[in-house]
Amino acid sequence: MRKLLLATLMVAVLAFGVAAVTTDNATSVFTVGNDEIAVLDVYGTAGNLLLVAPASGGDTPPAVSDNTTYLQYTVVVISAATKKITAQITTGSLPAGTLLKITTIPDVGGLEGTAVSATSVTTVSAANVVTLIPSCATGTGVTDGAQVTWELSVNAIASMASTTAASITITYILTDTA
Repeated sequence: MRKLLLATLMVAVLAFGVAAVTTDNATSVFTVGNDEIAVLDVYGTAGNLLLVAPASGGDTPPAVSDNTTYLQYTVVVISAATKKITAQITTGSLPAGTLLKITTIPDVGGLEGTAVSATSVTTVSAANVVTLIPSCATGTGVTDGAQVTWELSVNAIASMASTTAASITITYILTDTA
């Protein structure tokens, strides 16, 4: 009987010991969020825009264009805000009697902003070239982002004079939509 009582007691202690196993946990506390982001790059190099003689006497020299540049950007905006990209000639100047225009084509559907067509770019003020940009990342491939087409044309032929080719610098700025 004593052996039976001892065996029962041992089984009860083992059962109680197994049942008494506890678990433990720990926690980590993180502060999460994200900053407002505005990062802009230019992919590609614009070619030369040189006006040449028209095919027929009496005609105005034809406009020339280049569409090998892409604006690639990453934007995170606050709430329902948007950003825009502007462009301005910051070094050099256009030959007299000419006009430089920019047209952009962001991602289809407005996911990367709204296109701007045939906007004049000058040294006087910055021109909007992509507007209403929401939070997005255009990608970094060779044709990702907003495609830029530059067009140089005759504005006032009477003001034109033959010049040697000169460089101009276009500065793009990604900023809040005002």
